[in-house]
Amino acid sequence: MRIKNFFSMWMVALAFLSCDPNEPDSIYVNTAPVISDYSFTVEEDIPDTQVIGKLSASDVDGQKLTYAIFEDESGLFSITENGSLSLAGGMTLDYETATKHNLTVRVFDGIVGRYSEVEIEVVNVIEGLVEDPTSFITTWDIPADNTIITIGTNLNYEYDFTIDWGDGSTEQLTQQNPHHEYQLAGLYKVAIQGQFPAIDMDNSDVTSRVSLYSIDQWGTNQWQTMERAFMGCLKMAYTAPDVPDLSLVTSMANMFANAKAFNANLNDWAVGNVINMSGLFANAVKFNGDISSWDVSNVMDMSYMFNNADSFNGNIDSWDVEGVTKMQYMFAGASSFNGNLSDWNVFFTNNMEAMFASAKSFNGDISNWEIPNVTNLFGMFVDAFAFDRSLGSWYISDVGNMQQMLDGSGMSRESYEATLKGWSDLADNLGLVMGPRTLGAVGLEYCSEEGMLAHDNLINTHGWTINGDSQQCN
Repeated sequence: MRIKNFFSMWMVALAFLSCDPNEPDSIYVNTAPVISDYSFTVEEDIPDTQVIGKLSASDVDGQKLTYAIFEDESGLFSITENGSLSLAGGMTLDYETATKHNLTVRVFDGIVGRYSEVEIEVVNVIEGLVEDPTSFITTWDIPADNTIITIGTNLNYEYDFTIDWGDGSTEQLTQQNPHHEYQLAGLYKVAIQGQFPAIDMDNSDVTSRVSLYSIDQWGTNQWQTMERAFMGCLKMAYTAPDVPDLSLVTSMANMFANAKAFNANLNDWAVGNVINMSGLFANAVKFNGDISSWDVSNVMDMSYMFNNADSFNGNIDSWDVEGVTKMQYMFAGASSFNGNLSDWNVFFTNNMEAMFASAKSFNGDISNWEIPNVTNLFGMFVDAFAFDRSLGSWYISDVGNMQQMLDGSGMSRESYEATLKGWSDLADNLGLVMGPRTLGAVGLEYCSEEGMLAHDNLINTHGWTINGDSQQCN
């Protein structure tokens, strides 16, 4: 309770003499009224004629008590002399404007006043789909008058939903790819409820994809797939405070591909049933959200997942990728990525083509990776300028394609020589089982005798072709 610096005193003493001059003087002491603080909860559509609540004070002297608003910054409330609190005449509450109000009420016994702090909590009254917390809500930026937008859907599923287009038009639809014409340009919130198993903006048109302005709320909709959900939505932002229900989703392939403005913290998403994450953030050039806690233990395909995701450098070192078989182009063009992947178990991966191609910052220590099932290392580190690690311990017996693998990479002489030495020893140990192959090593150099011997052994003894490297000792 706030300190009041007005009128208040603990007691007022009024002295007066008895009518009998022989009796001693008598003193009358007034006791201040007692009142507690109050809190009320009301719906936002309460009328000004309805009582919000009644305040009640006690007074041991039995004096008449009157109540009055002492402080109300909102100016919304009034109180009767007997303590009935309501809205002032003509005033209304609005949940979207304020969810809570505080005011101070004074109770007065004619001599002393006391104060009660009153808190009024406003409850939202759902006025249509846009205010319903169960709705899937997006915002669209309509660029011009008489623009038609189409919400892409997935032809493999059935639909039966209600849609509020945000301009006063509401429809019950079962059709694929619902469309709507907006008479005026501007921002519109679109809310959907019902059976709406998938959104697929790749099945829409360029104008619609560019007009999708933001994801505002997932609601309780149960999604069945997220394939291509927001693909190509170049300007789409993310403001949703909740998370999508992905319990039935097995594919998130290309979900945010080419969503160039998209960036959000998605760490709370439950992706444990997802099998396919191919291209999930491909070309999402602004994305660097937290996904460190994702359960990816069931994912089999991570190909192109962060392809050209220029900003991404998230911590994914604890991911369980043991089940992933496809990693081709996974970080290709992810120019900021330099994560620690040393603990990844890639034993069952079979394709690492161009996995770090043009990943210009990557220099993670992956020298201990066991890759016995990989058959394709084509262009794996091409133009990975920062990568300078020896791969000599890699078991590459079953790799059929190593062309362009190290072209333009940042391998130093020492790292390249150690790589050649390790592979030369492996070839000697395996003999004909390993077989000849072509290795791309454009721009790499070796110098030491050990490096030269390993290089010549791979070529002359085991039939390798090594393209683009050179012996340089200056």
